[in-house]
Amino acid sequence: MKGGDHDPAELPETPLVRSWGGEVVAVPYRPTRTVVVATTRP
Repeated sequence: MKGGDHDPAELPETPLVRSWGGEVVAVPYRPTRTVVVATTRP
């Protein structure tokens, strides 16, 4: 998971993730939130 300020098409890991059947997405940027919080909260 990357923040909305990243373009998934430009990330170096995108081809690898997709080759494994994964999906690369960029979540909307929210100044009061972090990716760490978004992925660790139940």
